[in-house]
Amino acid sequence: MHAVERGLEHARWPGRLERFIVRERDVWLDGCHNPEGAASLAAFVRAAAPRASLVFGAMADKDVESMAQALAGAVEEIRLVPVCGARAATPEQLKQRMAAAFPDARPAPSLVAALEEFLSRTGGKPIIVAGSLYLVGEARQLLLGGSLERVHS
Repeated sequence: MHAVERGLEHARWPGRLERFIVRERDVWLDGCHNPEGAASLAAFVRAAAPRASLVFGAMADKDVESMAQALAGAVEEIRLVPVCGARAATPEQLKQRMAAAFPDARPAPSLVAALEEFLSRTGGKPIIVAGSLYLVGEARQLLLGGSLERVHS
């Protein structure tokens, strides 16, 4: 039984509350692609990353409205970004579908543009990249590639 416990303690799930440090800022990746995942992410953000900025993208067939409701109040601001794939919702579609929970959500032209915008600000607020597993995968490749001066922890 001790081996199982040790294994669970050291288990890593890439893209699920995965932390990077970029320019001395916490950047968290989370593939919360359903309402339950969004609720778990919101609980984490409230406890460990208050006042975080959110970069979000999702597939059009996901329950984006419920995900937005779960995340509402947990993050300070949100940028909506495109995700690769024919099933992806556009940032403009996300803005419409998430308007009740995030009336000030703004589309961004890309993941890189949204990250650069948030990283360029002072204050050191954490950044969360969440939603589609495709988006999280893109962010992970970008961060592991060192394109944003990252240090993986």
